[in-house]
Amino acid sequence: MIMNNPLISIIVPTYNEAQNINELLNRVHAALNGIEHEIIVVDDDSPDKTWEIAENRSKADSWVRVIRRKDRGLSKAVVAGFNEAKGELLGVIDADLQHDERILPEMIKKIEVAPIVVGSRYVEGGGVGDWKLDRKIKSWLATKVAALILNVSVNDPMAGFFIVKKDVYQRVKEKVNPQGFKILLEILYHANVAVAEVPYQFRTRLAGESKLSSKVVIEYFKQVIRLRSTNPVPEGLIKYSIVGGSGVLVDMLAFGISSHFLKIPVAFSGIISSQVAIFTNFILNDVWTFESQREQPLYVRFAKYEATCFIGIIIKFFVILLTVNIFRFNPYLANGIGIILVVFSNFIFSKLWVWKTQK
Repeated sequence: MIMNNPLISIIVPTYNEAQNINELLNRVHAALNGIEHEIIVVDDDSPDKTWEIAENRSKADSWVRVIRRKDRGLSKAVVAGFNEAKGELLGVIDADLQHDERILPEMIKKIEVAPIVVGSRYVEGGGVGDWKLDRKIKSWLATKVAALILNVSVNDPMAGFFIVKKDVYQRVKEKVNPQGFKILLEILYHANVAVAEVPYQFRTRLAGESKLSSKVVIEYFKQVIRLRSTNPVPEGLIKYSIVGGSGVLVDMLAFGISSHFLKIPVAFSGIISSQVAIFTNFILNDVWTFESQREQPLYVRFAKYEATCFIGIIIKFFVILLTVNIFRFNPYLANGIGIILVVFSNFIFSKLWVWKTQK
């Protein structure tokens, strides 16, 4: 059903999806039977002429609209569609048939309780199908980065399948930067509203080529860092980082004394110097960074801090292992990413667990 003022506008960003676009239009239209809607295909001037197929379809079906752009970029395409949409609700779905359009009616119902609804692979009932291990790891890592650094608690912030109320988007549109690949992440971060998730099983692509590449992964990390830099640093993080910097100096000094003057083997000297740094960092954080949050006994705080540092070491180990061996990152870049993640993870564990205050 289509009217001049549809309830929902579904945006379909496309690039070289000629083999899928007609089937996608058929499926979405059928799923929205009885719901006033329009489907806007936003094509980035595909060499396979996806735009031409969609334009021919729009001549026969008034519920199809087409925007042909000369620029490239998934998020830019979505924003272009949002800006032309007539619906009260704005939806996004990929053209590759991997998103399950059949859950769209349920997603629309959920809008009554939350202004953003995400089609999720990571809630009960959802799944990623036959993904290979490396892709599962990439998705898991990206999700955890969003939760850790941006404090986005949605189970699937990387989703390209979601619905948002137009008024919510209008409120944050000036803050949304369409340079990244994950437009939902931008909206979630800036809107800061309730989110509902509807499970679905991610399908296998039947035609065309996946757009996921190492470039997409790198751009995602750049997007996360940019978003984090737009808001004030979390309270206490600057002090925590200063303490951490002093810990590096303590570690190096203790390592030199242990290995050079005391003649202890370097491997054991490394363990000793790390423990000395952990101890001094704990003292400084206890009397300075979290001075007003010392409610638990000292020995409990110290034991928890030791555990937190150990968790940080494990996180860094696996980040370097994955980014170097799977994503082929430069080792120094991988180490840098690991350090950033560990600083944030240690800070969050310290604030919410080691020096947790009773409410």
